[in-house]
Amino acid sequence: MTSTVSKPKLKESYKKERTLGPIFTGGAVRISRDGQTLYSTLDEEVMVLDVPSGKPIHRLNGEADTVTAIAVQPDGKVLISAHRSLQIIAWDLEKGTKLRNWKGHEAPALVTDVDETSTVVATGSADSTVKVWDIAGAYCTHNFKGHRGVVSAIKFLGLTLFSGGEDGTIRIWDLHKRACAAVLNNHVSVVRGLDFADERTLLSASRDKVVCVWDIPSRKTKRIIPVFEVRIKLESC
Repeated sequence: MTSTVSKPKLKESYKKERTLGPIFTGGAVRISRDGQTLYSTLDEEVMVLDVPSGKPIHRLNGEADTVTAIAVQPDGKVLISAHRSLQIIAWDLEKGTKLRNWKGHEAPALVTDVDETSTVVATGSADSTVKVWDIAGAYCTHNFKGHRGVVSAIKFLGLTLFSGGEDGTIRIWDLHKRACAAVLNNHVSVVRGLDFADERTLLSASRDKVVCVWDIPSRKTKRIIPVFEVRIKLESC
């Protein structure tokens, strides 16, 4: 006797459970340290998204002004956005409202980073300058000059600030002494990203398709890694 196996019936109609809209249209993207929150640029807004559910938490509207860079405080309380109009805005991430805004550079700020204490934010601009701002007071604490061309990468390590430029150099700024402590030369094209393996080791990525591993105390290159990729960026929130 042969048994007949019936085929399962496929559903012909489905009920919509959730709709996912656009969350990114190019530009800056950050993710929280716990991986639960995504921050991205969506046209003239900054989208704050809950990663597990995919639901928007806030849409921070910069008043139809293109966002050029974003950074988030390590404590997750405030987001800093830089805009084409030269404005820098501090946003309350709990309420999704604007805390304060101020004029930044003479050209748009293209890269930003907040220090570990969530006290100051550094911005690197197309006007070749690096500035450090007190977030609560909305005033400039440091104004560093030295890069030739656009400042294309920036990263804090304690009271030391690292910036990379279109000129291929990496500058180390001592915030306490308010001066450039060193200039690192090894890249031959624009520096696209900076990050740290530990407190003694700097990683830098460039459009010259290599990642350089630097010993920070000696200011010397420990290793050069070919990556054959011009768009690599090293960034953490």
